[in-house]
Amino acid sequence: MRHHSECLTGVVGLALLLVVSATHAADLAHRDRYVPLPAPLTAESFTTAVLARNAGLGAMRQALVAAVSDIRPAGALPDPMLSVSAAPRTFGSAMGTGEDIEVSQALPWWGTLAARKEIAQADAEVARHDLEALRLRLAATARGVFADWVFVHRALAINAANQSAEVQGGFVKRRDTQGADV
Repeated sequence: MRHHSECLTGVVGLALLLVVSATHAADLAHRDRYVPLPAPLTAESFTTAVLARNAGLGAMRQALVAAVSDIRPAGALPDPMLSVSAAPRTFGSAMGTGEDIEVSQALPWWGTLAARKEIAQADAEVARHDLEALRLRLAATARGVFADWVFVHRALAINAANQSAEVQGGFVKRRDTQGADV
């Protein structure tokens, strides 16, 4: 049962890594060439352009890839240690050379490796959620900025139309300066 769970975890981690890598590769291919914004700019196209050109998203994707790649080593035993030593004054002596070869392996307490692996999986999940949260914040900010841009351009168009109508009507409003307090 435990082996099946570890295999399933490895497969899920690998699938997540492949999806993130494929998405990142597609983003790099898209980012490498200059793509102008479409002529009738829409909120959707502007948001897509912002998400495609944001360096923070790429950094978060790489953090997610790193977190996913840390899952497997977190559940593994540490590397074994090999130690070789020799007594220098025993070289060439009648009793032979005094040497010592030692191999050691640190064995953690039961359940420690599984706990470390679970922590690494949780860290990868946090990185995935952080990436999605950043993407949503960027999309919301881009849509808000786009709405402000549309508002300003419509206000300027209305203002220009009003000024044009006033001049064409033959009258221009002037301030009433006679009743002003100086």
